[in-house]
Amino acid sequence: MKNWMKLFLVWAAAFGLYAFARIEGSIVASTLWWSFFVLAAYWTIFMIYPVTAANVSRRVTTKRLVSGQTMDVELQVERKYPFLVGVVTLEETPPSRLATSTDVIITTVDRFFRRTETVHYEIEQIRRGIHVFDRTVLHVRDVFGLFDRKRTLR
Repeated sequence: MKNWMKLFLVWAAAFGLYAFARIEGSIVASTLWWSFFVLAAYWTIFMIYPVTAANVSRRVTTKRLVSGQTMDVELQVERKYPFLVGVVTLEETPPSRLATSTDVIITTVDRFFRRTETVHYEIEQIRRGIHVFDRTVLHVRDVFGLFDRKRTLR
């Protein structure tokens, strides 16, 4: 289901809870309404706010690369706007000719970082040649796991 349809269902549930709180008139019903209203506002801000607006720079920290050696890679994520999110992951596929195993490398980023975060990972048993990394996918999910947003970065 698309994220905007999920947001529509969240707000429909919020107004349904509001109608229930108005009809029922109890403190429990109004507490449900106000607590869900806060969640609906958070999810709306998450959908509108540019949480995937970030720059990623990659740097190889190994000084001399020899065939068969492990290569240390450092990713630096610079977020333009700080926002509390649930899970931030970087997904990267190394070049197919670089190593023996070309599985997708998924690294998690601390969700409370303000502007800059540095992530390290290793690629084992590199091969000879000139290799070019393609893209990095920035995957951002909210605290409750209802919405997720992706952005492909060069």
